[in-house]
Amino acid sequence: MIGGPVAFGIGIGGMYAERGFQDLDATSESKKNDFAIGPAIRLNWTMAGNFYFNIEGIYGLRNLGSHLYLNFQDVISTSIGVRLW
Repeated sequence: MIGGPVAFGIGIGGMYAERGFQDLDATSESKKNDFAIGPAIRLNWTMAGNFYFNIEGIYGLRNLGSHLYLNFQDVISTSIGVRLW
C-alpha cells in the first residue's frame, strides 16, 4: 500500500565538497573546496515497504571566513531509494 510513515527532524548539518576546473589549453587543474555548517532539516517518507523518498536541507556558512561578508549557502539533497535491512 502506498503511503507510509513520514519522519521529520531538525538539527545541525555539515557539508564538504571539492571541485575542479581545467581550461582546454591548461596543463593543471584548478581545485576549490567548500564547507557549510548550520541548521538542517530532514524529511523522510517511506512510500511502500522499503522504498523511501528523502529531502535534506542545510542553511549554513559557505566557509568559516565568509560569515564576515554574510555569505550563506543552501545545500539541498533529494534521494529516492530502497532500504536493504
